[in-house]
Amino acid sequence: MNNLQISIITVNRNNADGLAQTLESVRAQKKRNQFEYIVIDGASIDTSQIIIRENEDIIDFQISEPDKGIYDAMNKGVLKATGKYVYFLNSGDVFCNDNVIYNIKKLLPKTSNCIFLGGVEIKNHYFSMNWVLPKKLSYFDFLEGFCHQAMFIPLELLIRENGYKTQYKIVADWVFMMDCFRKNDVKWITSSLLITNYNTFGVSSSPRSKKQIENEKKQYFQSNSENEKISWSYFFYRLKPRVLYKRLFFKISGFLKV
Repeated sequence: MNNLQISIITVNRNNADGLAQTLESVRAQKKRNQFEYIVIDGASIDTSQIIIRENEDIIDFQISEPDKGIYDAMNKGVLKATGKYVYFLNSGDVFCNDNVIYNIKKLLPKTSNCIFLGGVEIKNHYFSMNWVLPKKLSYFDFLEGFCHQAMFIPLELLIRENGYKTQYKIVADWVFMMDCFRKNDVKWITSSLLITNYNTFGVSSSPRSKKQIENEKKQYFQSNSENEKISWSYFFYRLKPRVLYKRLFFKISGFLKV
């Protein structure tokens, strides 16, 4: 097996239309021998299983069974992965173009303690924006969070951290990033290469989820014996054009779908 093989994992539950789009995007990727593809379905009762069977030729492993939420399903995918890097392209997400895996594979570090962060094209039904992280990340960037659809994470690191903490229903990917950041033994590489089209209609980007996100983040800080304080420095960080633009984009998208 190629030493730098990528494991793409898709989790799905009752989102047949979104799953079909994701499968089509994976099928279109060039250099198919450079990645493996895993689909974890949460016992869907729509036509998801039919769509999965129709695409078995591009799926290396698939299972459909009840789970305890999206992060439980993602952890199941991690346990089946064999690639050096893991990438989550969940149901409804699509790659920006057909060469993403081919291009990204040339950029991934060979070390097992380095997380690669690409860019995303954030979309709603009316307009879009490109979101790219700076080369040097600050603590406030981690507080703000990254799109997990732009992250390539070493499998070894995910296993070391025991995957995602499923007690967090919406922010477990953010918790994983914060845990890695605090341990100071993980390196972060950013790139302007666009990875995926991220739509603003997912669970974590819903205005209705805002309160739960705040509560789960507060729970995280409390569990680490910390007081979450929004300092003036963080306030000014949020006024940076790239951060402010993204926040306004999500705010407007929230109004559009209410």
